[in-house]
Amino acid sequence: MSNNQSDISVDQVLELFALEPSIDGATLINYMKKYPQFAEELAMLSNEIFLFNNIKERELTVEDDQIIEAAWARIQAQEGAAITNPFANLSVQRVREISQVLKVPRQIITAFRERTVEVASVPKKFMSNLASVLNITMQHLQQSHMLPAQQFRSFKADNKPTEPAKVTFERLLRDTDLTDEEIKLLMEDGQ
Repeated sequence: MSNNQSDISVDQVLELFALEPSIDGATLINYMKKYPQFAEELAMLSNEIFLFNNIKERELTVEDDQIIEAAWARIQAQEGAAITNPFANLSVQRVREISQVLKVPRQIITAFRERTVEVASVPKKFMSNLASVLNITMQHLQQSHMLPAQQFRSFKADNKPTEPAKVTFERLLRDTDLTDEEIKLLMEDGQ
């Protein structure tokens, strides 16, 4: 590497500085004199190195080990668990029951089943109630909607089917025969 001041880049100077066996005030001053155009960058790197070297490491406690092990176990469990579609095996009768319990038309449950609902637009209260009726967690329900949209109906078409557009929950409700008062109650976000 050339040490000619006009040919050297700031990255090269910082790398040389960082590789010095002893980084102290004298080393910093020498580099600043040699490369005055990079004085600010050298000072910032020197400060970072100083702060890093002065962080006191401590031994992990038993509690730290337990927290790390628990977190690692959760990560491994999530990696092994495939996201499943909770609507995949619902019978027509079960869809009817769910829609009656939640007081929504079946087309709303169908939209969830086909994953055409914008999940972010669904009130937490409704999501929680839907998850409860399906006997799953709300997190599982939300994760299942990250899967691609799915058509359960079959149609004959001349063209290749395309992924249906996502629709807001409120738009779905407004496209039904629900009254404004019923829609307002379903759109409430209370727990």
